Amino acid sequence: MRFTLSQPNVAAGIPPSFLDLLDRAIEAAKYFKPLDEPAIGQLKQMAENRGSLFAREEQSVALNLPRMESRYPDCPHACA
Repeated sequence: MRFTLSQPNVAAGIPPSFLDLLDRAIEAAKYFKPLDEPAIGQLKQMAENRGSLFAREEQSVALNLPRMESRYPDCPHACA
């Protein structure tokens, strides 16, 4: 969250879905400090050799493969 809120022109991140986590996020926001340059450099170094979290989905789209079945068949949302 610190990385997201440290970006220019960003005013909010995605809030937690659970009320107990929302309370913790609000409490953490009270003490928010933007990342400094050394911290940003460290994050960039950590991310340098990491692959995409969505590699499988990206591959499916690139190959124009049919959409996989939902992992959550009882979910009412089309994007699940």
